[in-house]
Amino acid sequence: MQLGISEVFPVYVVDDDPVVRESIDFLLSTVDIACRKFDGGVPFLAELPALADGCLLLDLVMPQANGLDVMRALSAAGRTMPITLMTAAANAPAMRVAAEICPFVLMEKPFDEERLFDALEIGFQTLASGVPDLAAARARDAIATLSADQLVVLQGSIAGMASSALALLLGISEMQVRRIRVALEQQIGARDVYHSAEIGKLAGLQPLRP
Repeated sequence: MQLGISEVFPVYVVDDDPVVRESIDFLLSTVDIACRKFDGGVPFLAELPALADGCLLLDLVMPQANGLDVMRALSAAGRTMPITLMTAAANAPAMRVAAEICPFVLMEKPFDEERLFDALEIGFQTLASGVPDLAAARARDAIATLSADQLVVLQGSIAGMASSALALLLGISEMQVRRIRVALEQQIGARDVYHSAEIGKLAGLQPLRP
């Protein structure tokens, strides 16, 4: 997950199927994300007042209090949590009702693990955007791990400089510049050169002035 944000915000899994709960728990543990599991909407809502805002993986079909009931309760309580609504069979009427209550990401079971990680990443970034100082601090922490050459290449990316121009400036080959780019993107958790530039700007880096 990006910039260690997953270590700051909790993940709640609300599903009456124990197999699904344990499967998600195991999958998240492979990327060092802990989650808190609830076996239905009723126990989750019972503890809601004491729970910090986090990413909610919510089953749509559950007894007593289903996913729509949980979403209504969150809305009524003024709680804003990024929701990934999980269902084995999405139906249009339920989706329309859900969309009227609050935004959500729909994930149909069985789901691909990359889709789950993508949904959580969206949620973490949404939560972090509500705490600008936190997001900037995480970006600064990530940038602090970069070498001098990586910083120059990142500042060049912020300035929109081509690999050829950076290679000339650093006195290295374009291939080396590309390798540095790939390494720094991996180090700060960026998806691509554009995302790395966004993280750099968030951390307060200035564009390179050759």
